[in-house]
Amino acid sequence: DERKKQMGDMPELFEERDKINKEIGEKIKERGALRDAFREEEREHHNYLNELRSARLEKSREDREKRQKEWEMERRKREVDKLEDAPFVSEMMLVEQTINFCKGMLPKDANDVQQEKQEIQHNLPEGTTLLPKKDSRRGDCAPKARAKSGAKQGSGKQKAASKTIKHNVQTFHLFEKLKVDAPITIDDIPGCLEQLVALRVEYEVKTKEFEAKREELRRQI
Repeated sequence: DERKKQMGDMPELFEERDKINKEIGEKIKERGALRDAFREEEREHHNYLNELRSARLEKSREDREKRQKEWEMERRKREVDKLEDAPFVSEMMLVEQTINFCKGMLPKDANDVQQEKQEIQHNLPEGTTLLPKKDSRRGDCAPKARAKSGAKQGSGKQKAASKTIKHNVQTFHLFEKLKVDAPITIDDIPGCLEQLVALRVEYEVKTKEFEAKREELRRQI
């Protein structure tokens, strides 16, 4: 009894303490469980985000590969279409245009002049003759030395003037594109024509070589 009096309400306090400690332990367990559940949900959420990111990356890769294939098919189609076009068409047209320009600058040959003379016909009665012009008869009576001297001077100036070719920006541009020196005088035209004809032959050879390789290029594409 003496001891009970000394202890007083201590046993009840001990029980209350144990009860409280037990409740604290349960709360700690509950908190741990909630923390583990949260971490599990957080991990699942991260996994979901990673899967979503991976799915987007995969779709982006597939779309990129699809676009790449479409671009490659379009490129091959353009390459095949190019094979159908004749090569060096513009170059050969430019050569022909320049050749025609040079030929147009050449004087008429003797055959053309003779043909023009033959086209002049005179229907005269039988037994009659055609008298020369008054100027020509008068010229026969004039001093021959003076006539020859004047004729030489006039023809020399006219010949020198007629030999010079007048170019403009367009004609110079034609020869510049073909990398051929433009003829300055009529005497330069034959050599220029030789260069142009050789250039045309070169393009024709290249065209035939391309046509021979066309089927092989199609198979490679």
